[in-house]
Amino acid sequence: MRSPELSSDEDLPLVSIVTAVRNGSRYLSALIESVLAQDYPRIEHIVIDDGSDDDGATIRILEQYPHLSWWTRENQGQYATQNEGLAAATGSIVSVICADDCYVTPSAVSLAVDHLLKHPDYGCVFGRTLNIGEDGDMTPDEFAARCAAAIEQDAA
Repeated sequence: MRSPELSSDEDLPLVSIVTAVRNGSRYLSALIESVLAQDYPRIEHIVIDDGSDDDGATIRILEQYPHLSWWTRENQGQYATQNEGLAAATGSIVSVICADDCYVTPSAVSLAVDHLLKHPDYGCVFGRTLNIGEDGDMTPDEFAARCAAAIEQDAA
């Protein structure tokens, strides 16, 4: 993954991953574990609890992960909370991921960073998502299907 001009981990840009969460105890551990599983060595994970009222379940999960930069606040809504996390981020590359999502592959962050480093004129990169229902089964990706159909129509 490492570009030839980067000789050590310290030369790699810091990636800040920002997560807003409210009453997220059902999925939060899976998200945090997916961030911990990343093969990219320079990540700060900022998690802001947006006024959870789940009898402390979300906070108890956050307390299990001392590497996190996290705090709790009165409920302000997802976007205000994400903006607070973005303001606190110290990385030169930032990723926003919701509390009920996770990185599917351990190379997700390193692949994104590598692409950004190889294409400094790019302002952002994104990857495909897999939609998974509450039962754990993948759900149809209707948006991707509509996009693919539009691309095929434009190409015709």
